[in-house]
Amino acid sequence: MVHPAPRRLNGVHRPLAAGFLVACAALAGCDVRIPEEKRSRAAGSPAPTAPGPVPTPSETTSPPAPAPATETTPSPSLEAVPYGAGKVLLPGTICGPIAWDGIVPGVTKDGDLMTLFGPGLLDKTAGEGGARLYTDRGGTMTAWLVLRPDRVVAEIDLRRGFAPPAGAAPEARRWMTSPRIRPDIPVYGHDVRFGAEPPAILKVAGAPRRQAESDGGKVEIWTYAGGGQPGACEPGPEVLFRFEDGRLARVTYRAGR
Repeated sequence: MVHPAPRRLNGVHRPLAAGFLVACAALAGCDVRIPEEKRSRAAGSPAPTAPGPVPTPSETTSPPAPAPATETTPSPSLEAVPYGAGKVLLPGTICGPIAWDGIVPGVTKDGDLMTLFGPGLLDKTAGEGGARLYTDRGGTMTAWLVLRPDRVVAEIDLRRGFAPPAGAAPEARRWMTSPRIRPDIPVYGHDVRFGAEPPAILKVAGAPRRQAESDGGKVEIWTYAGGGQPGACEPGPEVLFRFEDGRLARVTYRAGR
């Protein structure tokens, strides 16, 4: 009688394999997993292929080159254009409204003055419609606010020291005193005060339109005005600075005509 050949398990005869498995189970220390390569071949899957060579940077596909940039004409820059652009503005030109301590010549009315400063002293002989006068408690400066016939402020005339109208009554200073007028209040811009020298005005206002001297050069008046030629900041206001012995002693704001 011919006995069939014993079957093999993973290349090992079945009886030997069975004994081997029993021994491994007892020792709990052997690995009887079927290698991945053999399982793949048993299941009919193709054996994995070895990875090919890694392509060098020169062999990789390069991205398409960008299209050449087309030249375009740059747009003109937008810049702030001052009022009166295209006109020849002379040195010392002032454009736009002028104001001092909330008062705008040509706009502020007499009733507004009394609301801001109080009644003050009314000099009916000044200007075309009179003037209201105010000063601080120490009498370090005086504001003459000249009115037009329609009771609108035409001029702001600031003077250093106490400057009442000629022939004023002894009580004039008490009437003129207003808490809003202070000794340290600027008379032009944010920093210019009485006693300033000409360079301080040049710094904030530039060169004047006109300069005039009197009293042997002790008095000098600088004028800044609106308008450089027809259509340029006209009608314009005027600001006058009066220097006495090289110190600012008076500032006058006038509304445009």
